[in-house]
Amino acid sequence: MNPFHHFLKIILYAICLMLLVACGTNEQTFTPSPTVIAEVELIETATSPTSTATAVPTETPTLTLTAVPTHTPTSLPTDTPSPTPYPPPSGLIAFHALTNGNREIYVMNADGSHLSQLTNDLGSDAFVTFSPDGSRLAFYSNRSGPGELYVMNLDGSRLIQLTNSLANEAYPDWSPDGEKLAFVLQQEDDNNEIYLLDLTSNDLTRLTDNPALDAIPRWSPDGTKIAFISDRFGSTDIFVMDADGGNLIRLTDDSSIDAVSSWSPDGTQIAFHSGRGDNFDIYVMDADGNNIQRITTHPAPDLYPAWSADGLYFAFTSLRDGNVFDVYVIQVNGQNPERLTHLSDNAEVVRWSPPLPTLTKPFPLPTLMPTSTPVPPTATVNAPSVTTLGCPIASNISYGYSRTNPIQVGGGPFGGGPSKERAVLDALSGPEGQSLTYERTGSLPEGDIILDEYRVTYEGLATPIFLYFDIYNDSPRFVPVGLSCSLSLP
Repeated sequence: MNPFHHFLKIILYAICLMLLVACGTNEQTFTPSPTVIAEVELIETATSPTSTATAVPTETPTLTLTAVPTHTPTSLPTDTPSPTPYPPPSGLIAFHALTNGNREIYVMNADGSHLSQLTNDLGSDAFVTFSPDGSRLAFYSNRSGPGELYVMNLDGSRLIQLTNSLANEAYPDWSPDGEKLAFVLQQEDDNNEIYLLDLTSNDLTRLTDNPALDAIPRWSPDGTKIAFISDRFGSTDIFVMDADGGNLIRLTDDSSIDAVSSWSPDGTQIAFHSGRGDNFDIYVMDADGNNIQRITTHPAPDLYPAWSADGLYFAFTSLRDGNVFDVYVIQVNGQNPERLTHLSDNAEVVRWSPPLPTLTKPFPLPTLMPTSTPVPPTATVNAPSVTTLGCPIASNISYGYSRTNPIQVGGGPFGGGPSKERAVLDALSGPEGQSLTYERTGSLPEGDIILDEYRVTYEGLATPIFLYFDIYNDSPRFVPVGLSCSLSLP
């Protein structure tokens, strides 16, 4: 064999042997590496307890706190009303609006349907209020000259004039028991004061006596308090007093105008409109004047809030969708306003009825305001000239039953006239001595005077009768034909 070739074989064999040794060394070096790393970690853990204690507990709770409670509420939109259990608004809404140049009274369902015009005359009819049972409406009218108070049925029928004076009476509000009207009477010096009119006795009671403006009375639901507005301290603010005029409390104190209050049905809150912000909006406060909250924030003015009987809605007027004030309803939380009317002129002073069935159709528009018509009794002209008690019987069958032939008692409205009327009625009885039940139903104009009308019934009478009294003139009294007396006539 060639010595050179033999030398090459030896060299190649040596190289292969070196490669095998090198590969074996790498496998041995890689195999124990995990063990070494594990030993290092165990050594560090054993020799560094402080590092381990701070690393484990702090990282885990941090992740838990940021992941669970804080993200959910911030993801809810704040400007979108959440679903509410509000039922549709119910009952009736009344208001007055300018119509052909003067104010007329309207009523409609709380959803805006069956809008009905109830008055139609050349005077202004305004400031309407519901009776507690919702069957009648009291309101202001200047149809006969100065502003007076009137009452009519819910459909506009049976108009009755309640007051008659040279002053103006306005802003009536019916007491919860149905027996009184709080209202504003303009004095001879043009000062406005708040009075009570007793609808049974026709007596007047003055509640306020201040040279400043006192106006727009509103009864509390329990009948113990009356809220009203006054500027007796400079700005127009809301006050509250007891129903007898005592215990006066100022509820608001702001340099702007706070006006036209409306009690919540439970009597714990009062809604009102105010210009205390950059605009007139609807506000609510507790009945003691605390916790004032702004309900509406629309750029247009919102006025005359009226609380619904279920306490869930406000009715109000607003300029937000046009050039005139229309009637709207809104939830008490300020959400979901809805426009109810599309009038040609401004709506004002909205009132919400007690719970009533909805109208199934509009009331017909009256061509002339209806008036009350007395129902004459069944009687004979050949009645005895005197009763068993010596009471003289009227010789004219129309005496007492006709507005042109009333029972004249004198005394005037402030000089005992109403008391004299009741004294005559208390002395009268039915044809067989039955006791009379009577109710003053209003006042009616007759020539230059105002007559008081009384609805009279007694046992066995099928149809009530109406008697008329004149408290401005005095003459001897007689027993109307068909009646008798249980006492001597006063």
